[in-house]
Amino acid sequence: MLPRTRYTIEGPKALPEMTWPEVAALRERTEIVLVGVGSCEGHGHHMPLATDTILGADSVRRIAARLEDEGVLAVPGPTIPFGISPDYMSFPGTITLRPSTLLEVIREVCTSLARHGFRKIVLVLTHDGNLGVMQAAAQELSADGIARVLVLNPLPVVREKYGEMLTSKGVEGHGGEGETARVLASQPELVDLARAVAFSPERRQRLPWDVPPHFGGAAYEPLKDFRAEAPPGSIGNPALATRDTGEKGWALITEWSAAIIKRHFASA
Repeated sequence: MLPRTRYTIEGPKALPEMTWPEVAALRERTEIVLVGVGSCEGHGHHMPLATDTILGADSVRRIAARLEDEGVLAVPGPTIPFGISPDYMSFPGTITLRPSTLLEVIREVCTSLARHGFRKIVLVLTHDGNLGVMQAAAQELSADGIARVLVLNPLPVVREKYGEMLTSKGVEGHGGEGETARVLASQPELVDLARAVAFSPERRQRLPWDVPPHFGGAAYEPLKDFRAEAPPGSIGNPALATRDTGEKGWALITEWSAAIIKRHFASA
């Protein structure tokens, strides 16, 4: 028998969950829509392939709710469920797109939203490999006059505080304590901590800024096979994750994201 589970969604409705009259009514009140850009790829033994997409969907809900509390209306939009994940293809179930394919998908999604009146579009990163394409899509859409597009990458914002937030004092990364904690705060039914595998790669000496741009660095070389780097498909000690830690991470992400969106879109 196939595994079964039931889980619920909390927070404001996202655009795909609304009726078209609901969308039409919101369109009269705001031009701002938030679009998550996720992935379908291995996230260890304890979390689903859709982890980044789950985080994307919750990001747009939580950010929209934070903005509404601060007097700015924004619509939680759709979350694109596939991304650029060739380095995860050794994990069964992973689905990857070519950069050109994701670029076209983002462009078509944003063009559709703009035609309905949402001319201020926020693309929210939850899978690091998508960042370059998201920025390219924003440049194209802006240059073509289709919409104003803002790309948000909250990853450095939350990772900067890992030393204060996390129980683990080792190397933490993909599918580790921090990311697992945020999924526990979003969809706990889809996390099985009993199956979590701790894995810590060797610490390597890096030159200044020798980390990828999605982590706030200045050097980027695509990884060929994440499984060769981290056999379980995760880095760190995810078994230490708690929902409380996840909520702290979400608070950092939503506070920062709301402030940036207000600065770029709310007053113009």
